[in-house]
Amino acid sequence: MAARDHGVQIIKGALRMAAGLALAIGMLSQVGWNPIGLFDRAAAAHPLGDAYLVPGASHRTPLNAVAAAVAFVLGTAALPHILIRFFTVRTRRRRARR
Repeated sequence: MAARDHGVQIIKGALRMAAGLALAIGMLSQVGWNPIGLFDRAAAAHPLGDAYLVPGASHRTPLNAVAAAVAFVLGTAALPHILIRFFTVRTRRRRARR
């Protein structure tokens, strides 16, 4: 990978971190800079109330639990394939040909 490519990756990483920080600041400003207030608002808006963070609350049926497990397994299984494809080719042109 050329030095220029590394610079682009650093810039992209910095932009992503800045965007995440901006989202966090914007969200906290809506709840009076109190993270606990954010959770209180979420509990007030959720049908389960305060139990919305209980483990397994999002999986109301066995099918939901199985679907989430399959998604995690397939997503994790696909990740090494993607990493190998992008990080074993030296140039962008050769990467695009594959």
